[in-house]
Amino acid sequence: HRAAQAQQGLIPMIRDLIIDGFRCFDHYELHGLGRINLLVGANNSGKTSVLEAVQLLACNGDMGGVFESMRRRGEYSRSVSMPEVDAAFETGNIFC
Repeated sequence: HRAAQAQQGLIPMIRDLIIDGFRCFDHYELHGLGRINLLVGANNSGKTSVLEAVQLLACNGDMGGVFESMRRRGEYSRSVSMPEVDAAFETGNIFC
């Protein structure tokens, strides 16, 4: 449904973002976001985590995209048994 909305330009722009209990953030707020935003920070400061939080929001909580990011970053190993995640990778249902 969001993909159709995006093609029609109907998804509202994020003006403020509040992240609670996600990855390295206990609580983090970004206010006054615009059409283009630049995230700057030292290595391992949470820039990618902010993007993953936005991705999760855009995917309506579908964890497939997050698991794909984890796989690319080496944080997810198929040697650990996670049946739902393994099934998502096998069927290709890993993106929102």
